[in-house]
Amino acid sequence: MENEHIEISIKKSQRCQRNWDLDKLIPVKDKKTIITAATECPSKQNIPFYNVYAIEDRDVIEDIHDVTFFENSYGDGIGRTNPQVLANMVLAFTKNDYENKDQNQEVHDDTKETLDKDLHQSVGVAAGMVNLSASLLGYQTGCCACFNSDKVKSILKTKDEPVLLMGIGIKDDSKNRRQHHVTDDMVPSFNKKVNVNYI
Repeated sequence: MENEHIEISIKKSQRCQRNWDLDKLIPVKDKKTIITAATECPSKQNIPFYNVYAIEDRDVIEDIHDVTFFENSYGDGIGRTNPQVLANMVLAFTKNDYENKDQNQEVHDDTKETLDKDLHQSVGVAAGMVNLSASLLGYQTGCCACFNSDKVKSILKTKDEPVLLMGIGIKDDSKNRRQHHVTDDMVPSFNKKVNVNYI
């Protein structure tokens, strides 16, 4: 029965949420678990290739939302803001600039291409850990990589380069999960997952 619960949570975690119940709060203990998932997950040589900003201030969240957008590859989604970042809590993953730091010689000696690859792999692992942990706790998530980078840096008051924004929160039970939090229009559904080939 426990494995069944985990499998259900895994399958639910692949569905991004685009509207939120902001009248409810995420308990502190759950927020701590989510932060642990973001910061204590595996990375190459356990190097922190990224920094994490945990955001709950509604004004900051809404300012970030205002500078998100959909890329052209999303077809009729062009022109929409991305409501995944209007969640109860938002994590901003930013680049930890090791290229110019001497504190870790192994990283300092790597090429920019290698560092970028390691950064994105690390953020991907972290987002996956947050996604699954949040789902197991009963929350929904949504990831956003379509945003004005300079404006997000300004909003966060940081020089760190933002890599990924991730909303975590409580879904609005009165709406379809693909319904935009603000405008109520529907975001199109995307592809199904590929089957595993066993060898």
